[in-house]
Amino acid sequence: MALSFSERRSLQKTVMTNLAALAAGKVTFSDRRRLQKEVIEAMAKLNATAPAVVTETGKQPWELTYSVIKDALDFIDLAGRDKAASLIAALYPENADETSPRLDFTSLSRRHKDSIRQALADGKTVPPEVLAEYAEFSQVNLPPINQNLADLQSGKFDSLDPLAFLGKLKSIADAINDIEPLKGPAIAYIEKNSDKVNSIMESAMHEAFGKLWSAGAGA
Repeated sequence: MALSFSERRSLQKTVMTNLAALAAGKVTFSDRRRLQKEVIEAMAKLNATAPAVVTETGKQPWELTYSVIKDALDFIDLAGRDKAASLIAALYPENADETSPRLDFTSLSRRHKDSIRQALADGKTVPPEVLAEYAEFSQVNLPPINQNLADLQSGKFDSLDPLAFLGKLKSIADAINDIEPLKGPAIAYIEKNSDKVNSIMESAMHEAFGKLWSAGAGA
């Protein structure tokens, strides 16, 4: 059975949080074993299931790209419609109380642009990837971006090993004093480098068992 969007996000968060704690090295032996076990179990669940379609975003339309919105609204039954209720209410208020599982996508682009336009008028910060989808918003002035953050978001650091990647995340978070922009790239890294993450965990487990064996032999 495929994981739901929230379940997948929760497992990915467990992996990143535990790896960061392990990399810091300030954990007891028993805590290290527990963290390693949680990462291995979470990775097994992530690897065993295909990504779920995003239907519960928890965000406003102007915070999402057109493709994400379309995927969320392209449901085939009433259960899917219920999960996308917040997006329907924001973009199709006239259809919010209907029971039909289908929506008219011919006006979706216009409705999406209207939500972006209103957000900008209200002084809200619309994500660059959302603005980039429409030519009329291409000249909107954006706040300066940390170059390392830009490289992270473009996937430039996806070839790093997990510990080096965590170090890069920490340095960027310290520089911008914020972790929100790092979450998406971190999750993408986990999905692209599951083998590397698993390898790190196996190595850590061998090290832990080796120390335990040595301690037992010397007793």
